[in-house]
Amino acid sequence: MLNALAMVGALVCLTVVIRSLWFAFWYRNSEEGVEGGLSQVRKWLQANGYDVLNVKGKAEYKTLFDDVCMEYSENAPFIARKDGHEYAVFVELDETPNEEIHARYFPLSVILGVRGVIVVDIFRERVRHVEFQILKTRRQVIRQWVRNSVWFASGALFIFGWLHRG
Repeated sequence: MLNALAMVGALVCLTVVIRSLWFAFWYRNSEEGVEGGLSQVRKWLQANGYDVLNVKGKAEYKTLFDDVCMEYSENAPFIARKDGHEYAVFVELDETPNEEIHARYFPLSVILGVRGVIVVDIFRERVRHVEFQILKTRRQVIRQWVRNSVWFASGALFIFGWLHRG
């Protein structure tokens, strides 16, 4: 009985591995663009110590002005991680002013929860690294401190009760 159960477990593991390899082979990421622009950006990021995640970031939001609805949608080809921080990576084909980068990509960084944006201009071989900092208000800092204190006190009380159980 135990041998049969071990064989079934081994077959399940083998099936999972074979399916994973099959889907990895047939459903690879197709990167298209100006002369393989995304693959060049991916290679540059990896050469500079970034871990490239196979996640396409998409941010959408709507703004309502009285009866007018404005929609915003932006796609990041992928998200890169370095030193524990994540960045949305964009490939641009023309020169973009700094003010436009700020206005265009700041909402995206907030929605995706990334620290900043890396904008790569493949024609001019230029990389711009933009980090956004959101400063917390005093009320937010105090609320976070109170929340952390309550969690600490709850943990200490739980451990005290667990150690002195009778």
